[in-house]
Amino acid sequence: MTNIPLIENYLKMFRNYAHFSGRASRSELWWAMLMNYLVTFVIRIVFSFLSMLLSFGGQDSLKMNIGISGIITLASMLYNLIVLLPLTALQIRRLHDINRSGWWILLSYTGIGSILLLIWFCEPGTEDTNLFGSDPHPIRQY
Repeated sequence: MTNIPLIENYLKMFRNYAHFSGRASRSELWWAMLMNYLVTFVIRIVFSFLSMLLSFGGQDSLKMNIGISGIITLASMLYNLIVLLPLTALQIRRLHDINRSGWWILLSYTGIGSILLLIWFCEPGTEDTNLFGSDPHPIRQY
């Protein structure tokens, strides 16, 4: 196991890809989210760079450039589909950490609800055991 929280929590998200019970700490969620955004950014940069390189070839390269744009979109959509279930499970476990039901995740489908979820994801988890399990931080430092 690595000691880099960014990679460690991202891999942990995939290991627990379908675990909707239990709790997840703030750091577990935010490190995984950061890595998720970085991977999406890298996918877009790599394919955009390829598209730019191919655009220097004239008329035929325009057709190829349109194809590369489609590949960028497809790669991004495929990655988002791959992380949909693990990220949703992680967010539900994070809601459990603040002693809220995972059904609150449905708020993400509304504009104002997403803001509320963002605020909740920033809250500290409940200490000790709550309705959803034991504290992911058995030793809290203040």
